Amino acid sequence: MKLNDILSKGEIENYHQQWGLFSQKYSREAPYNVHSFIPVIGKVFQFEDRPIFRAHIFKKTIKYHFNPYDPENPPYQHANFHLTHYLYPIEQIGHVGLSRLREDYNKFLITEWLNNKIPLETKEKIHFDKTHPSIELIFDLKQGKNKIAGKATATFYEDSDNRILQTWYIEGFGNLRNYANCIERLKQGDKEAINELIKKIEVRSKKRKDILGLRRNLPDKDYLINQLRIGNIPEEELHNYFSDWDKF
Repeated sequence: MKLNDILSKGEIENYHQQWGLFSQKYSREAPYNVHSFIPVIGKVFQFEDRPIFRAHIFKKTIKYHFNPYDPENPPYQHANFHLTHYLYPIEQIGHVGLSRLREDYNKFLITEWLNNKIPLETKEKIHFDKTHPSIELIFDLKQGKNKIAGKATATFYEDSDNRILQTWYIEGFGNLRNYANCIERLKQGDKEAINELIKKIEVRSKKRKDILGLRRNLPDKDYLINQLRIGNIPEEELHNYFSDWDKF
């Protein structure tokens, strides 16, 4: 699905105009929003209430932090994006877009892949020195209570003139994360889910110390366990605990 599949010619002109006037495009998205400690995109613009999102790409951040050949010694030495460099902005704008389209998105584990039925459209490469890149992501989702499935079209632009450089076609689905599934079972009266959820809390505390140690507002695991044992479900605190990122 591309812009001209869902917007009229006039709407497309309005879309590009609004994107050009978007004042926050050069401010970085928060790590929580992009699920990464190194955001490579600016604040994400959404066109009206449509599932159409766009963001500036900080190409120097990619060059200096993500070297697929020598990760211990950046920057990346070549003139053009490596294949993996295209995936970082796709994934990051995907997290932001999905969280806006689905309020409880943080409860899902998303699996995605390139659509093998539609080939990539690679008109031009992104050049680290010459290109002024931005990325657009258009979603076509089907949503159930505990599932997400759908497709997305990622388009890379030369932002100075809105010239399309590349178009990637993606498919994916999302199921509830294991801890979120336990919460849903608890809500339905499944008492066995209490012990399963407590075990997941304890395992996460032991195995994720490196990541959890970077968190600033991590809920106390003993508080969460005690609440579950007395019959309460501290749902928001549990979502916070099982997140890898601080919200603020």
